[in-house]
Amino acid sequence: MKSSTVKISGKLICIILAVCVITAVSFCCRVCVSAEGAVPDLVEIFEKGNWTCLKYTKSWSVIPAGNYRFEMDCVIYSGKPVIRVGNDEIGARITGYQTDYSSRYDSEDNRYIITFTLNEDWEGNLGVLVGNYDGNYGGVNSHFACANPALYLLSADGEKTGGSLINTFAADYYSTSRAGNRWNRRNFGAGAGVCTSPVPRGYFRSVDYIAGDINGDGLLNNKDLTRLFQFLSDWNVTVDEYALDINGDGNVNNKDLIRLFQFLSGWDVKVYHSGGNSQEENMINLRNSSGYDASKVFTGGAWSEAGALKNSILTSGNTEDIYTVTGNKYYISSDMPLSSIPANLKAGDAVLFERGGVWRVNGTTLTVPEGVIFGAYGSGDKPLFSGSAKNYAKSAAWTKAGENIWKTSLVGGNAGIIVFNDKYALGVKKWSLDEVSEDYDFYSDDSEGVLYLRYSGNPKLDFDSIEIGQRNDVIRVKSGAVADNLCVKYTGAHGIILSGNTENVKITNCEIGMLGGSQQLRETRYGNGIEMQLGVRHIKVSGNYVYQCYDAGITFQSWNSADMDTYYDDIDISKNLVEACYYNIEFFSTQPDRGGRYTELHNISMSNNILRFAGYVWSYEQRPDHWMTANIRSSQRGWYEETENFVIADNIFDCSRACLVYWWWHSTDDSYVHDAPHPGVTVSGNSFYETKTIDGRVMGYRYELAKKAYDLKTLKNAVAVFDGSPKKVVWLDTI
Repeated sequence: MKSSTVKISGKLICIILAVCVITAVSFCCRVCVSAEGAVPDLVEIFEKGNWTCLKYTKSWSVIPAGNYRFEMDCVIYSGKPVIRVGNDEIGARITGYQTDYSSRYDSEDNRYIITFTLNEDWEGNLGVLVGNYDGNYGGVNSHFACANPALYLLSADGEKTGGSLINTFAADYYSTSRAGNRWNRRNFGAGAGVCTSPVPRGYFRSVDYIAGDINGDGLLNNKDLTRLFQFLSDWNVTVDEYALDINGDGNVNNKDLIRLFQFLSGWDVKVYHSGGNSQEENMINLRNSSGYDASKVFTGGAWSEAGALKNSILTSGNTEDIYTVTGNKYYISSDMPLSSIPANLKAGDAVLFERGGVWRVNGTTLTVPEGVIFGAYGSGDKPLFSGSAKNYAKSAAWTKAGENIWKTSLVGGNAGIIVFNDKYALGVKKWSLDEVSEDYDFYSDDSEGVLYLRYSGNPKLDFDSIEIGQRNDVIRVKSGAVADNLCVKYTGAHGIILSGNTENVKITNCEIGMLGGSQQLRETRYGNGIEMQLGVRHIKVSGNYVYQCYDAGITFQSWNSADMDTYYDDIDISKNLVEACYYNIEFFSTQPDRGGRYTELHNISMSNNILRFAGYVWSYEQRPDHWMTANIRSSQRGWYEETENFVIADNIFDCSRACLVYWWWHSTDDSYVHDAPHPGVTVSGNSFYETKTIDGRVMGYRYELAKKAYDLKTLKNAVAVFDGSPKKVVWLDTI
């Protein structure tokens, strides 16, 4: 046995040597780090969840440009197999990278053969093999069984060279033999083991690695820590070269050993893998039981303007360069807890959080005191304030509670949202465990403090992160205070909240998203990005990026049960990018005819905002009120006779799933619902983009008074009711 040649702290050496003894790993293997282009060998069959899958060595992660021939043994009943790259079929939709595609079935030899050329611009991984379909999920148009795959690089004369280059392929067929029209899957290899369990229809991605799986055994445990220690100590051992850079900094050294040790010990850190499929591709499906498909990407009409605004917000300068700090400055580095914030802050002080840091605000609310600035310093991403208690993608977090049912402790309960890999809000809240039946369904048993998740894979291994948002507001801003350059995510309630009678507040340059959905009352759920409630004055909300909120992105609102008159004065909502919320901007007043008090609106400005894709949000299918989603929504049945100088100008309204604007009001002397903005409101110079909505409505003035559009002419007519002098009106064939 070779002695170590790396320098590690004595404490860590003791820990790792103890692991070596416990796991009894053999150290006589030779180093096996394959050169690029070597032929991967089939090494074993292993179980991942309920699926039997084929695992190959990781010696080929990227398929380069060249001519290829893919062949396999097949029995074709109907349709034909196709190769996919992610969601794209070779021979169908990736024409920018591929030419000379052909396929044929040799019935005499039961062989299916596909040939294609990847051009010089191509650089990527081949994905899975699935059944071809005509775009309609409703019929049986693919049914086949295949085995023994091989992908060959061809020479100029068409001869096979270099042997098989394939990683992992799976053959799928589509069948209506099961309720709900599900995808079923067959696998290649000896015996071609059949996967009979149905999963929600969608795209499957092959699994050829687990981040942190140094020894390549398909598991993540102390054996990998031991193997990495051996490798760094120059012992002759087999490793997966793509798994070595644990911390993702481009180097392999002691820092990776420490990171893996921290990860296995339950620390809130990530591990990385530099080759093969990403952790994102390990996910079984990006579509949940509600019908939400997280893989869909929209461009709309203002994609260029939105991209530029988003970039300027996410790369905004540090708080000290924007605001003058008249008091003391306190710097909170990423390794300091929130308890490091001084308790005796005074007006004029600033608390600056290091960019790239993560602070978890769960079971409480972080308060910005009166007259104090909370902001950012340093470089990189804005400091993140997460409503999730921890990253639940840890080996110890989940235990099996039944077939494809996992459970984890959730102190406080009332989960509203589950976000996978930082960006996929796929969790579907159910109200009983019996309703949890498809992947990503979850039930929050608040009496027991347990969350149940249905997932056909393994949540311990398949995700870099799982964030669970519960019912607690993350940040509360008091009068005279500033919240600048903060990132707020992963709560089941509100991101940033201003309570009644708050005044002189600025919320600027923040990123707020992936939140809401906790239970508010009975089966009513809620959660807004920026909430101003029960009367506020002299407020500036500018330069923020707000997205994927259960309810509203930005809202000011009053409600009947508060039993109070409310006043909103001097509110500037400008230069924000708000997209993919149920309501992007909302104002909500009391309803005097239903027992509420009066709400007055004075000097309100909504200008130069980009409001996009209302309703194209994770929560849409989980709500009952689909037709009300809008880029701007006013309260229904509101009385707005005490409105002065309310200006909506120079905004971009870029598509909605139902209404570009939903506006419902009536005057005090009658019950007539007006199909136009109310007195005191000026609307001008806005741009409108829209495509076909769920039922044609684009402007909502109560359900029966909705203005509908089916082409440019009817869209212009509908817009004219709201904005008599628009800057631009564009009808899109698709978003």
